[in-house]
Amino acid sequence: MISFLQHTLRLCCYSLFALVWQASIASASPVHIVTTLPPLSALVTWLAPNATVSCLLPANADPHHFQLSPKQVEQLQHAQLLVRSTRDDGHWTQLHTRCNTLDLWVSQASAEHEEHEHDNHAWLNPQEVAHILPQLAQALIRLYPQEQAAIEQRTQQAIRSTQTVFQQWQAQTRVLQQRGVMMQHPAWLNLFHALHIPVWQVLESGHHGQEEGPRVLDHALQALQQHPNSLLIGEKRHSNRALDWLHQHHPKSPMITLDALGTHDTSWLQLMHSNLATLTHP
Repeated sequence: MISFLQHTLRLCCYSLFALVWQASIASASPVHIVTTLPPLSALVTWLAPNATVSCLLPANADPHHFQLSPKQVEQLQHAQLLVRSTRDDGHWTQLHTRCNTLDLWVSQASAEHEEHEHDNHAWLNPQEVAHILPQLAQALIRLYPQEQAAIEQRTQQAIRSTQTVFQQWQAQTRVLQQRGVMMQHPAWLNLFHALHIPVWQVLESGHHGQEEGPRVLDHALQALQQHPNSLLIGEKRHSNRALDWLHQHHPKSPMITLDALGTHDTSWLQLMHSNLATLTHP
């Protein structure tokens, strides 16, 4: 009888230990955040540097032709937060998850402007970033309530940084307000519109990588002849053959290549500063 009670007590102790161990593992497991694009990861880690963040877009991949792998679809099912921007990843198939989703730069306030092509790639406009940071902070605080004070403090610091960056872009791109630019891809339209920099033409018909035909190239060449000091802006991860053709036929217009996405370990500040350096010191 005594051995039976000892055996039963031992089993109960083992069961209790297992429950406590599983609970401790669950509580210690990091919150997992999935983003669709590298700049969105940069914004998350800016406010919550200790967060576990995974970006769906592989390094150097073209976001316009990207498709989720089965492993990534499974990853979404286990994520606790998906951070995305449908203005830029809305054409991705199978981007569905049962976890919470924060869709940046989509609200009633901006709905009336969503049809404009300069509304995409909003992370390249410091004013747009400053506008969205408090919403991102609230989503992160819900996941990390114990980090609320730190996240709120970083958010205020980040907003001040975006204001400084926008002032730097304003000061260093004033000459482009007179010269104007021509773009391969509309990634920078949002920011250039805010900076009042004329964009004579965008060679891709939309933001999904489709190039225009010969007639558009003829119009673009005529525009360059009318604005001979224009800057030609190519985009990394895109075919810039149309711009190369224009530069060959109008060598007076210098050509540079910007990077709208950066890499998975590029901070937002690094992304903006490196592109500004390329723009002002080609």
